Amino acid sequence: MKKYLFIILFLFPNFVAFSQNSIEIIEESKNKEFKLVTISAEPALRFYNLMNYLENKSNQGFNYKQVDRQSRRDNYKANINDKKIQGMIDSLLSLPVYEAISEVSRIYNKYGISVKKGKKTYRDAFNNLPIYCVAMNAGRPYTWVEYWIKDYKKEMFTIVDYVQKNGNKIIEYSIQQSKQLLPAECNLNIGVDVFIVFDGNRGSFQKNNMIILDLMNKNLYDTVTFQNVLTHELHHRYYGEWLDKKLSGKKRDNKHKILLMLQESFLMEGVAQQYTISSYNNQALELLYNRELMKEINDEWISSIREINASSFPKMSSVRIIRKQHSKEMQWLNNYCSKPVENETVQYRPSVIYYLSYHIYNSILEKKGLKGLFYVIENPDKLLSEYNSIYSEDLLIPMIPEDIVKLWANNLE
Repeated sequence: MKKYLFIILFLFPNFVAFSQNSIEIIEESKNKEFKLVTISAEPALRFYNLMNYLENKSNQGFNYKQVDRQSRRDNYKANINDKKIQGMIDSLLSLPVYEAISEVSRIYNKYGISVKKGKKTYRDAFNNLPIYCVAMNAGRPYTWVEYWIKDYKKEMFTIVDYVQKNGNKIIEYSIQQSKQLLPAECNLNIGVDVFIVFDGNRGSFQKNNMIILDLMNKNLYDTVTFQNVLTHELHHRYYGEWLDKKLSGKKRDNKHKILLMLQESFLMEGVAQQYTISSYNNQALELLYNRELMKEINDEWISSIREINASSFPKMSSVRIIRKQHSKEMQWLNNYCSKPVENETVQYRPSVIYYLSYHIYNSILEKKGLKGLFYVIENPDKLLSEYNSIYSEDLLIPMIPEDIVKLWANNLE
């Protein structure tokens, strides 16, 4: 890790231009790319106000333990008839970001069957508070309540306030940073809307022209981490656009389209993680540099590619692989942590896409410098062959088998 940081600082003298707990705010310019990106903390602020109102609705605040069914019904009915609560819920859910973050939202009954989905899950969750938490996926209502009980909301508001005061400069800084690891001809004239939310399900992610940064991750309260995560997601948007154009035009059957989706995820994360790897806590870094674990992750990746490529039903194979992904990651997490797993480590748990892609790109950076890194950024079909060309026994990832190298290159040409 120290070697990585030295290389980044040496090759990119302006790559990290901020201190540990604050960002060096640059002067706002008239850069037209900067004007195309907006940032809004309105979702987090409206959530904050709604939760405060619900907390103060009861003399006991959030009290969701051992409440009888009739009390829950009375509370629900009272909330439904409370015009202020309904207005606040409507105001929150009317924001466009909830179209994206509600897509995978579900509420389950006691038998584990999904009974509500989408925005209805949020409405139901809020209407049952402050005395009952519905069974929403990722246990979000419980997480929200625990967060408020432990009074983390004060810290949450500090980053919301920071974004509201410095949003334009934060955007410009992230655009300038993302440029450092983008092809020269990459198009930055893309409108992007950045939303700061409080949710607890998918974390921070980029979807089409929208970026969602989730304040459930308390690491984002550090302004350096916040800036790096935003840069990471902006890089996804810009590099993803460039990749789509570069890789379009070639006819691919269903099998190779599925493989291409996996390849694109690998390419996107491998580069963008150069901005956020410093956010990993010490336990996650120990996992990232565990040779035995990395060999197992590498073997899993190779076997998955071969399985899809050999399958008569590649879509079914890929679905099966994706479905077991979470349990496999948690298995690696529990098997390779030398100490009890820290809560913070779970979000950085071992995975093929994140751990493996980081090492392959970072190894090329270490061995071939900035010129070598930019070569594979601009020529993604050469990534694995370039890695094999610099392979030595000190690297954590073994040489890539020749059949995988050829399949990778042929599908990206």
